[in-house]
Amino acid sequence: MDKVRTVVKIFKRSPTKNDAALQKYVIMELVHELHLVLDCKTRWSSLWKTLDVFYILRNPIQKACIDVKSSFILTDADFESIREITAALKPVKLSIEALCRRETNLASADAAMRFCIVELEKQSSELGKTLAAT
Repeated sequence: MDKVRTVVKIFKRSPTKNDAALQKYVIMELVHELHLVLDCKTRWSSLWKTLDVFYILRNPIQKACIDVKSSFILTDADFESIREITAALKPVKLSIEALCRRETNLASADAAMRFCIVELEKQSSELGKTLAAT
């Protein structure tokens, strides 16, 4: 996470690096702009959004880091870890959003929790299985 936050800060704090380097590659790949999101350490849902956007923009980020001569090089293993964390947090996010609805009752809460556990058990990552067990 520290590497991700550092790279996001490089582009968020410098409009020149973001516009001239990163967004050029984002537009070439996605045909529209998509900006990196910096998470709030006390909000887990912002972590999911940060990692999700970061993973979507993995190729433009790598190219832009080379252009701006960044010392932070992310490996394929780093991106695989990001993918696993994002995949594990997605069912949790969906379940919590279902639990937070005003019309949620015990039956729908139970269904949301079962959905979360089943989706986490389907995952091959150790993180997903650990979250499902707890």
